[in-house]
Amino acid sequence: MLKKIFMTAATAVIDFLFAPRCAVCNDYIEERRDMFCPRCRAKILAVDQALEPSSALDEVWRITRYREGSRSMLRALKFNEGRRADEINQLQAIRRILEMAVDRRLEGLLARSDVAVPVPLHENRQSERGFNQVELIFGEWLSTRGLPIENVLRRVKDTKHLFDLNREERRAVIDGAFDVIEGASVRGKRILLLDDIYTTGTTMSECATVLRSNGAEKVFGLVLASDFD
Repeated sequence: MLKKIFMTAATAVIDFLFAPRCAVCNDYIEERRDMFCPRCRAKILAVDQALEPSSALDEVWRITRYREGSRSMLRALKFNEGRRADEINQLQAIRRILEMAVDRRLEGLLARSDVAVPVPLHENRQSERGFNQVELIFGEWLSTRGLPIENVLRRVKDTKHLFDLNREERRAVIDGAFDVIEGASVRGKRILLLDDIYTTGTTMSECATVLRSNGAEKVFGLVLASDFD
């Protein structure tokens, strides 16, 4: 009882000294656990399906709109330049978004998948960054739903950043960039392919093509953020 009273008092003091703020707009919010104000929460969440996924992908789903708030969180997570506190804060906010994304269509997508496969980073990029952000974003959320993550793809080309390139330039850069890891098998499996951002779909399409050529039965795409509408 005393411990509970102490924790409540400590939380009140922390909230008084460091008022909880929205992770997107920095406005004051009533509950620290919410992490988002009602306006940003409504703006960010956009569980939806792409109307025209590439031929290699059976479906593509997104959870948030990229330019409506999740862009700043993803950039801070990926390019934190060693600022561990920033990385932790953004990851907590992103995981809160996943908690809020309660949707029977998403649950159905997970139920139709045998295994989740993240789009891989090249070993040079992963060594520089220290993590694959896709695994950090989705790993814990999927594990609570009983869907394992398996790293069956590898990036064999150390490609440059794609955000300044158009669709055709992206295709040229990403062509032949991925392969299935030796000894891994995807034959007959229904794959949930994971990435953080879906822009033109070039990267996911290339990964899906590789998975299909190695015998995957289905390849669904799930991304945290996209503006495909």
